[in-house]
Order: sequence, then structure tokens, then C-alpha cells
Amino acid sequence: RAQRRRREWQELVDVLLSTPNMEQRTVGIGRLDPEIARDFSNVGPMVRASGHARDTRADHPFVGYGLLPMEVHSEQGCDVISRLKVRINEVYTALNMIDYGLDNLPGGPLMVEGFTYIPHRFALGFA
Repeated sequence: RAQRRRREWQELVDVLLSTPNMEQRTVGIGRLDPEIARDFSNVGPMVRASGHARDTRADHPFVGYGLLPMEVHSEQGCDVISRLKVRINEVYTALNMIDYGLDNLPGGPLMVEGFTYIPHRFALGFA
């Protein structure tokens, strides 16, 4: 389970957010207005920190994302601290997804019978 990682992450977050000049270096800095974020189709923490709760993994789940509990985090501040808060919360969501996945692994073998790993080979597919 990811409980230990969660504690370690919280310690790092506490240290980061208690840095003496963190507020003056992040609050109101690097503003991205919600309209600009929407109109220019920004993605990731940039758009979510400008008030848009958009995440491709939740909006158009692929592979196993549709099976996992997914929380899309957004902030309204439109600045650096808002982007930081989004990323901090996304780490917690990732740890929750890891826990859920480990708790719900199906039984059976981990590899297909007869599979032979051949190192340094390319797979066909797309990302």
C-alpha cells in the first residue's frame, strides 16, 4: 500500500509550503486567466489551476483509467501557487489509484503462459 509514500509526500509538502517566501514567490505570479486557458486549449495543471476541471484521463479514459477512482483537481487562483496545489493533490490521487489497483488485482498468473521476454525489441502500437 502507498501509506508510507503518502506520509513522505505530506512531509515534503509541509516543508515546501512552510518556506518563508513561498507566498510572495507564487501567489499572483504567472497568472493565466481562465478565458485564455480555455481559448488556447491549455492542458494539465495549467488549465486546472485556472478553474477548468479538465483531465483527459477522466474525460476520455483509456486502458484501465476508467476502472480507477479518479478525482480531477482544480483551483481558481490562476497562478503558480494554484498550479502547485493542483500537482500536490494529483499526487494524492495517484497514490489512491495505486492503493485501489493493488486492492483490486484479479487473481491468477501475472504473465501469459508461453510468454518469453526478448530484451531491446520494439513493440507496435501508439501512445
